[in-house]
Amino acid sequence: MMASHIAVLLLCAAVILAPPTTTQDAQLGHARANNAFGVTLFKELCSKAADKNLVFSPASVSIALGMLYAGAHGKTLEELPAVLGLPDAGLLDRGAVLSAYKSLVEIKSANATLDIANTVLIQKDFEVLDQWKKDAVEYFQAEARSVDFVRDADGLAADINDWVKKKTRGKIPKLLEDAPPMNTEAQKMGQVGSQTGTPQELQSLSESDKRAIREAWRLFCDSHPDPGAFLFSALLDRHPEYQALFKEFRDVPRSGLVNVPFFKTHCSAMAKLFSDVVGTLDKPALLADVVRTNALEHATRDVLPLHFESLWQLVETSVGLGAPRTPAAAASWEKLLEVRHVPETDLA
Repeated sequence: MMASHIAVLLLCAAVILAPPTTTQDAQLGHARANNAFGVTLFKELCSKAADKNLVFSPASVSIALGMLYAGAHGKTLEELPAVLGLPDAGLLDRGAVLSAYKSLVEIKSANATLDIANTVLIQKDFEVLDQWKKDAVEYFQAEARSVDFVRDADGLAADINDWVKKKTRGKIPKLLEDAPPMNTEAQKMGQVGSQTGTPQELQSLSESDKRAIREAWRLFCDSHPDPGAFLFSALLDRHPEYQALFKEFRDVPRSGLVNVPFFKTHCSAMAKLFSDVVGTLDKPALLADVVRTNALEHATRDVLPLHFESLWQLVETSVGLGAPRTPAAAASWEKLLEVRHVPETDLA
């Protein structure tokens, strides 16, 4: 009788610990692990601040630790899976874990948008493996930026607050009251939020907003006879690694891109995209569809929302904050550029 009891117990253990057999199983297991992690973290935080209100995002903390897991070794790698509840979810190897986080970051719904944004700030003399940077982009859509916490702490605090304000659409206007400590080697910024329907910012554009946007785009095009080439070249100047996304000219030296037909065609398409965006200001749903369609066309080339984010930020600095640089024009372009969040619900 004793032997049969042991056999049953071993069978149960095998069922519980068996790795997920499908992607859906892995996602479900990861969701359960995140829920358990959130409850455990909540209890721990409450035990240290029982008389205070407590607000935190378990998903953000889990993603931050997931990014740490992606580059962990030794004792840290041994302990993190248990902290995150990964073994209990059947996520037993690195590939399965990172794929589960990738699914979380890219989660989509037909009726709502879940915005998850991540950026990692790294002290400029703190060495980080290139493979980890690649994994951060592939699995967490997080870009690693080299900064100087020692000499530019106050400027970084302002940049971080501005980033958080934009990512939360003004819901968190100021995250940091003081500059980050000078001995900071790395800081991860993350945001999780949801939204339904057409972005509110597009629906709330006033007539004066639309006039400011149209005038800024007109002046920009007058100053740059080939606005698409200017924007595309500026994007590659800022992110040279993006050239690898284009098989037609990934191996062409930058100086020779102007002679590549596909490059010129893509520049024209980029200019048309923003002209179409500006031209549909009176029709928010159509405007959102213009950007969504463009994003879907690029999805087969591994173009992530992160890459669109970089492009929109470039446009904001090149066009929205260009001449005439007025507070009203800048605010109008910030509203318009919230359209960059729209495609993320549909990208597969």
